[in-house]
Amino acid sequence: MASISSEVGLQLASKGTLIPPKPISLASLPIPQTPLTEKATAHAKSWLDSSVFLHDLGLTSVAMQQTPLSFEFHGGVLAREFLLREGAPARLSDNVAEAVFRHRDNICETFGHSPESALLIFGTHLDVYGAFNPLIHADTVEEVVNWFRRNNFGNEFADLLIQEVRVKRFCTAAGRVQDSGFLSKIRNNAVFAKYDHQSM
Repeated sequence: MASISSEVGLQLASKGTLIPPKPISLASLPIPQTPLTEKATAHAKSWLDSSVFLHDLGLTSVAMQQTPLSFEFHGGVLAREFLLREGAPARLSDNVAEAVFRHRDNICETFGHSPESALLIFGTHLDVYGAFNPLIHADTVEEVVNWFRRNNFGNEFADLLIQEVRVKRFCTAAGRVQDSGFLSKIRNNAVFAKYDHQSM
C-alpha cells in the first residue's frame, strides 16, 4: 500500500476524496495492562492534561497586561513555571512549554515537532477554526464536547485575539486578526457550530 504525505492527505481530505473515518470511542480503545503501558499512559495523561489546560494561559486578560510577549510565548513560560512549582519533572515542563510555544504552527509547513506538539497543534487547529474536519468523525467531536463544553468559545476566543492585538500591536496574532476571514473561521467553526452556544 502506497503512503501519502500528511500535506497531500489533508488536501484530499479537504476535497472530500478520502474515505470518511469510522466512529471510534476514545474510551473504548483497548490498552494492554502491562507496567510499560501503565507508565506510558500516565506520562501521556500528565502531558496532555497539562498542555490542554495550560496552552492558552497567556491569553487571559491578566496575563495580557504582564508582558509584551505574544500569548503563545508568555503562556509557555507561565505553564512551565506553574508545572515546576507544582513538582512536575523538568523534562515534562519543558515539553509542555515547547508545545505551547509552537501550538499555532502550520503542521504541514513546519517540521521537527514531537508527537505531543503535533497532537496539540492538530487539536488546537480543529478546536479554533475547524481544520482537519474530514479526519474527525462527528461522534468523536460530540464525545469531546460532552467532556469539555465550549461555552461560546469561538466568539470569546476571537474577541481575546482582537484584545491581544490592541494591547500588543506586534504580537504574532496581529497578522491573523487583520485577516477578517480568519476571525470569521473562528466565529463560525463548522465542526463545533452546533455546540458553541451550549453552556455547562
